[in-house]
Formats: sequence, structure tokens, C-alpha cells
Amino acid sequence: MKKSKSNLKIMAELIVLVKPMLPVMVFAVFLGILGFIAASAIPVGGVIALLNKLGFQTTLSFKTAVIAMAFAAVLRGVLRYGEQASNHYLAFKLLAIIRSKVFGVLRRLCPAN
Repeated sequence: MKKSKSNLKIMAELIVLVKPMLPVMVFAVFLGILGFIAASAIPVGGVIALLNKLGFQTTLSFKTAVIAMAFAAVLRGVLRYGEQASNHYLAFKLLAIIRSKVFGVLRRLCPAN
């Protein structure tokens, strides 16, 4: 009976397959990090605006905090879209590579070619 591969070995093989698309992967990770920062900026801006309305001294005015929140929200959407598009490109490209390899093996195994 054939022993199944470990998850770590499967992931290592997938990383080798993705290696030619490393720039796209780095770009997707970069967009994800920037999107996370933008998502974190939205509640921070809300707290600054709330503190400003409660009469506390803050570094930003109420109007500036609200504008910053809106900008961070739009930026978060754009970054999320870019990240998802990059990730989908990677996934479908990887599936195409795997499909090509599987059909190559099937062609060799097929008696009629």
C-alpha cells in the first residue's frame, strides 16, 4: 500500500510550482499588508474623531479624521481588489500548470496516445 504524502511535503511541492510566479506572489502579499494597514486606520480615525467631538485635544481635527477614514476605506477596497485579483491569477495559473502536468502523464500512460 502506498503511503500518502505529508501536508508539508505537498506544500513544498506547490511552492516549487509557484516559484516562477514569485513577483506576483510578492505583489499580492504587499497589497495584503497595505490593505491590513488601511483597515486598521479606519477605526483609529473613528476614535480620533470621537475623541475630538468629546472635547479632547487630538493631532487631527474632526473633519480631517473623517476624511482620512473615508480615504482609508476606499484605499482598503482598492487594495483588497488588487490582492484578490493577484491571488486568483496565481491560483488559476497554478491549476493550469498542474493540469498540464497531469495530462502529460496521462498521455504517456495512454496506450493509444
